[in-house]
Amino acid sequence: MNKNISFNAYKTFDITIFTLLTIFFEWFSMKGLSIFNGMYYISLFLVLSLIVMLRWKWYAIIPMIAAGFTRAIVAMGGFDVNYILMYVGGNLFSLLSIIWIFKFKENITKNHYLLLFVLTGFFGYCLGQTVFGTIIFNRNFIDLLISIASVESLNAIISFIVIFIASRQKGLLEDQKEFIKKTQQEEMNTREVENEN
Repeated sequence: MNKNISFNAYKTFDITIFTLLTIFFEWFSMKGLSIFNGMYYISLFLVLSLIVMLRWKWYAIIPMIAAGFTRAIVAMGGFDVNYILMYVGGNLFSLLSIIWIFKFKENITKNHYLLLFVLTGFFGYCLGQTVFGTIIFNRNFIDLLISIASVESLNAIISFIVIFIASRQKGLLEDQKEFIKKTQQEEMNTREVENEN
């Protein structure tokens, strides 16, 4: 983080960038849905939201909502309350993954915990969209759940691969408040050692 900007400014900028990326890729994904003839839906919403969750915890709600709005509006070619409720409400079920951040803390980036973290987010939003879809459109719950999970299945694989690679980069998937504190403390310790020498 640049020392010339405040922590809040950095947080706002960081979350805004991830949210804008989420909107762009969700729009691009909807436009490219025909590539797989509707059999699969490739989206980076989950991986970007989970990265924000690891960095800023509850602020992941922002890209989740943005992605839901974008998908619904692009899919329907306009503002449709039912689809907005389904996608926005469904996406928010991905917040279930935050349980593992509080449980495992800094160990969350270990491989088996990361897999659990990603799968919880994936099945969370599949379940959420199914719940809202069942209520709003009177669909069969099991049939709709299987349909959504099948179409979205590649997103779980993509999300785990991206997050696994990102976890190897220092600080990228760490709680940013704690990471900045730790970095500043390391810098202070280094300066003290240099002064002693």
